[in-house]
Amino acid sequence: MRPPRISLRRHLSRLAEIPRLFAPATLPRGWDEDDPAIRNARHQIEVQQFFHTRLPTFDMPCCLLDKEGESVYFGDSDFRPARLMLPEVNEHGISISEHANHIVVLLELRRYWNNPPSGAAWLALSVGPRFFDAMTSDSGLTNSEYQLVTGLLSGLDLKQVAERLNASYDTKRKQLQIIFQKFGVTSQAALIRLISTRLMGYFIETLSRPVSEKPERKLLARHYGSDVLVHSVALESGKELPVWEFGDRRGRSCILFHGLISPTILCEEKVAILRQHGLRWIVVPRFSLPAPQGPIPSAFWIATPMRWPNMSGTSSASQ
Repeated sequence: MRPPRISLRRHLSRLAEIPRLFAPATLPRGWDEDDPAIRNARHQIEVQQFFHTRLPTFDMPCCLLDKEGESVYFGDSDFRPARLMLPEVNEHGISISEHANHIVVLLELRRYWNNPPSGAAWLALSVGPRFFDAMTSDSGLTNSEYQLVTGLLSGLDLKQVAERLNASYDTKRKQLQIIFQKFGVTSQAALIRLISTRLMGYFIETLSRPVSEKPERKLLARHYGSDVLVHSVALESGKELPVWEFGDRRGRSCILFHGLISPTILCEEKVAILRQHGLRWIVVPRFSLPAPQGPIPSAFWIATPMRWPNMSGTSSASQ
């Protein structure tokens, strides 16, 4: 019979091996370890892609702000504030403010969109005078009347608005009566309530529009299922560049810019082979370059042979 101390010692030695056996595997260099310039560039790409692919089409200028209120992306909009004063977060995630005597509506991204980019926190929309044309019984609001309405919507009282606009209180009080007539209301509270209701109705209608799924995405999902990641990159022009990914998501990236609509590898086990060799195959379909200019256009197309890993794990030159 084995002595109790020897058996206990063996059990303890086996228990000591457990932490080593379950030690976490070393992951590849991740997002947070990237160079700050590369990380910032990736954040900016995420913000641009969100702006052009996930936001509905608003018929008013808009921009994205970070959590400090600084603008991070404008698109083609002329509404380009460097920084906006952010409101306190409320349960609705929407607030009305003003900037440069213009009405600004702020929407908190996480309240209305799933997984917004980390570099953006608010959507700011500039509501111009033309928005009120359909609400008034006359020819819309004059610039002076619009500035008065902007001040009231931002939370100022009539006296404060008059002081900010360098006008007398009586002048603005008379002007407010004209605005009441145009909107068909009899009090300041009714005016604010009417405009706020119309703004909310506009955003609810715009945000509830269904986003059409492209047939190309459906086709790829049906053919490859979870083996393909389909997304797009938003360009500065506002156009989308489709991108398809196969293989190991954390593997070495191999990028193929292809002119055809559906480039493919003629191999049934291509996804398994890519994963086996730690490759992340990124395809940009329908990619084309402008025609070369100059006296020797053929020199434009001279390419240097690239070295790609073959199936045996070594590298070979691709001519």
